[in-house]
Amino acid sequence: MGSVSRDGMTVHRCRFFEWQPSAVVAMALDDSRQFLAVCREDGEIEVWNRAENLLVQKRFAGRGQNAAFCVAWVGEDLVTGGLHGRLALYISSRTTPIFETDSGGGAVWAVATSRAEQGVYCACDDGTLRFFSVDRALQVDEPIAFRRSFPPQNARVLCCAVSPDGSLVVTGNAASSVRVFDTATHTLRMQCVVDTLGQKDCCVWSVAFLAHGAQVCSGSALGKVQVWDTETGNAIQSVQAHKGDVTCLAEGSDGSFWSGGLDGRVCLFRAGGPRAWALRTYARSHTHDVRALATDDDVMLSGG
Repeated sequence: MGSVSRDGMTVHRCRFFEWQPSAVVAMALDDSRQFLAVCREDGEIEVWNRAENLLVQKRFAGRGQNAAFCVAWVGEDLVTGGLHGRLALYISSRTTPIFETDSGGGAVWAVATSRAEQGVYCACDDGTLRFFSVDRALQVDEPIAFRRSFPPQNARVLCCAVSPDGSLVVTGNAASSVRVFDTATHTLRMQCVVDTLGQKDCCVWSVAFLAHGAQVCSGSALGKVQVWDTETGNAIQSVQAHKGDVTCLAEGSDGSFWSGGLDGRVCLFRAGGPRAWALRTYARSHTHDVRALATDDDVMLSGG
């Protein structure tokens, strides 16, 4: 914008452009459910305050090739992972990470908070699920520290989620497999294979716990949402909910759960009985793919 003076009158010239925000690739709500962390495709991380009508309260600048691909809250701090294979720790008083460490397993496809152990589980490209403790209160040199890994899988691990009581962790991988591990013994508790419709392998892009950890839902690259029993590994329900990859899942507070996919749909599932789920409705509020979901009480937030 500039200004010139003509015959004593100031003339302002300005140009307007249509702002195109970068796509959202990940979201996470903190324990208070007030603050929402949003990762964008250009690497920028934002913290939105829900109490202030989703005001962007904090912004961490993008980091180019070190852009975050996934995010999780650990207390009041943020832990991010990326396809560059590193974990980063952010605090509110800094605009850059206070600490970074290598995942030890290549690209980090997903992170999930363990409130019981104060740390994060990382889904790694080498086919291993790893656990890192996160604690900067101890004033140690490495606030993010590797603690243990789980039995390796035969394909890269693409997603993970922790049960409400922290006793179980579920993963989905690129070889059609959903696996549930015991966090205390670090052993495999249940394994199942998603529908592949004749294909050799099918990527499982998203997983989530339902019914207080008694069930697990998965979303695959073929658009199917499936529900499994965590004790037996038996399939409870299978629904062709999307016309593209199911990229995200989130459990609602009322026992329902949501799915989002590359087709721009956000689908709502409700229990039709103790062992039955039904697709109740869907909305196509996005013009492009849905990459992230977050729920709280009667509110569902989607990003893409």
